Amino acid sequence: VVTTGCQSTTQTTTVTVNTRPVLIITNPAAVCSGTSVNLTASAVTTWSIPNSNLNYFYYTNAAGTTTLSNPSNVTVGGTYYIKIQDRSTLCYSDIQSVTVTMNPTPSITSTLTNQVKCAGESTDPITITGDTPGASYTWTNDNTATGITVVNGSGDIPSFVTTNTGTSSIVSTIKVTPT
Repeated sequence: VVTTGCQSTTQTTTVTVNTRPVLIITNPAAVCSGTSVNLTASAVTTWSIPNSNLNYFYYTNAAGTTTLSNPSNVTVGGTYYIKIQDRSTLCYSDIQSVTVTMNPTPSITSTLTNQVKCAGESTDPITITGDTPGASYTWTNDNTATGITVVNGSGDIPSFVTTNTGTSSIVSTIKVTPT
C-alpha cells in the first residue's frame, strides 16, 4: 500500500434492517352458496406490528400475480391469498393463503303431497329427500289437534292417526326446512 501522508475525511454509512410484518390469517366461517365472504374483514387478518398503516393485497394465485377483483365480496369458494405492506417501512409480509368454504344450499327433492283424511284414519308417512348429501331436515307443525302431537321434528314425518273432535275440518300445516 502506498501512502501519500495525506488523510481524507472519514465517511460512514448505516444499514437499517426493518422487520417484515407477519400476517396471520383466520379462515372465515363457511357460508351457504349464494352468499358472500368479506376477506377484508378484521376477523380474517391480524398482523405482528402495532401499526394500522398497512396496504393489503389480495390475489387468486399463490404467486401473487393475479389480483382478486373484489375481496370484500367473494362469492366463489376456494383458496385466495393475502399479503400486507407496512407503509412506513415498505416491507411486505409473506403471502398467506385463506380458504373460503361455500357449502351447497340444500333443497328438498321429494314431493310433499297434501293429504286429506277422515278422523281416525292414519296418514301416510312422509319421506323427505334432498339434493345435498349430509343435509338434515327439520319441520314444524302448527296444529297438534289433528293428531300429530309433535310441534318440532326432524327427518321424515311419521304416520299418525288423525283426530278431530270438532264439527268442521281442521288442518295442520307442516313446514319442512332443509339445513
